[in-house]
Amino acid sequence: MKTPCISRIGAGAIGLALLAAATGCATTSEGDGARAAAEEAIRSARSVGADQWTHTDMVLAEESQRIGNHDLAKERADTAREKTLALKNVPGLSSRLSVVESTASTALSAAQRAEAKADRAEANSLQALEQARQAELRAKEAKEAAERVPPAPTPAVRERDLPAPAPPGSSSSSKVPGTVGPVQESALRDAFFDYDSSAVRAGARDALLTNAQWLKANPDVPVTIEGHCDERGSTEYNLALGFRRARAAQEVLVAAGVAPERIAIISYGKERPFAQGHDESAWRWNRRAHFVAGSAPGPRISSAR
Repeated sequence: MKTPCISRIGAGAIGLALLAAATGCATTSEGDGARAAAEEAIRSARSVGADQWTHTDMVLAEESQRIGNHDLAKERADTAREKTLALKNVPGLSSRLSVVESTASTALSAAQRAEAKADRAEANSLQALEQARQAELRAKEAKEAAERVPPAPTPAVRERDLPAPAPPGSSSSSKVPGTVGPVQESALRDAFFDYDSSAVRAGARDALLTNAQWLKANPDVPVTIEGHCDERGSTEYNLALGFRRARAAQEVLVAAGVAPERIAIISYGKERPFAQGHDESAWRWNRRAHFVAGSAPGPRISSAR
């Protein structure tokens, strides 16, 4: 007896399900239709230039469409289209806006060109500054390198290049062209030096040892050793150099057995050149330790430093 009731309940449930499905389908259809209508309204508004003329309304329409409020999106798109058409119908407004747009475009282009020009000028300025800095560094390095390089020495005068000295006791008065006195003034021989040097070279040592033999053979004769230089260099420098040359000659005599108290030394620097001239032919005669036998030294010009 309950079977008919169950059947009626089942039939009712099926009916409700069919009704709900139909309603859902209708709702879905309505939503799809609203979305399509809103999209069409947005396209229509864009076609008349609403993006440019009523930009704010178009932004609102697109945002409403994105969140699913299609009716509001369509309403705002329609409003944007109507406003755009109305603005375009205002006499002269369109042309004025075109002029403004053209002017703005021209100004933008000019600003971009000016910016590019400023960038190039800045780059050129930086490049010029870097080149100037590099040139300054190169000049500084060249100056420092030049200061480190010593002046080129005058070729050394070899002993064999000089005339043979007169033998001890000779009264020869032969002269070298341009000189103010004879090559040899006594039995003692001069010792010659290289440019800017007080080192005793081989030929000068031979002359000094010969002088030592003569002095030991004449033990009562005192001797003064004069240090001389050529004309190059300052007076003060050459006085010191002349003293070093005289001292070097004295040390060789003492080492050879000559009593140091018999020897006086003095420097004349470049003040008393033996040969007059301004080249090596004269300078080589003036770089010397000169010996004056039996002479007490005059006023001292230089002393050891």
